[in-house]
Amino acid sequence: MKATLNDKTGVRLPVSYEEAVTICAELECISPTQRICDAMFQQAKAQLTAVPLVLTAADAAHITMVDFVLRFHDRVEAQINSLSCSPGDLVFGAWKLWLLHPRLVERGAVNYGFWDKSKKPAKVIQTPGGQHDAQHYDYSQVLVPVRRMARKADSGEEVDLLDHIGTHDKVPPRFLDPYRAAR
Repeated sequence: MKATLNDKTGVRLPVSYEEAVTICAELECISPTQRICDAMFQQAKAQLTAVPLVLTAADAAHITMVDFVLRFHDRVEAQINSLSCSPGDLVFGAWKLWLLHPRLVERGAVNYGFWDKSKKPAKVIQTPGGQHDAQHYDYSQVLVPVRRMARKADSGEEVDLLDHIGTHDKVPPRFLDPYRAAR
């Protein structure tokens, strides 16, 4: 999700998990799973590396500030500009995402991401984390919605990813149902 912020266009805006669910339900999308995030990184034309801005204890107090959002945006854009990408290319890896994950039962939100390309192969820094509640947001938590309906590669049959995730990823129904909310 991008918007104009302090006269900069196309700034990736942070969202809480609660906001991500609301937006996704409206768009008939879902939050990704860990497996989907990993696949997006692997398939990305532009594999970006993490942009951590919290380097001192004092930095932690500023993670929701506009200044951090803009610094994050500038560093992500610098990475993208250093690569030869076309407008439609998948760009991924510099941020964290909110997941559909079994650990949602712990605090109501699970985040994942920040790929480190200095490792060979590239490695995710933030493994599925349950430290935050559904209202938490910071500069690095962005919205990357996934279409709720997919097709099986072998048959073309339509699949509701919420049903698949509930069965295969063991995400409890109470965390899937909000995505099913009617517009």
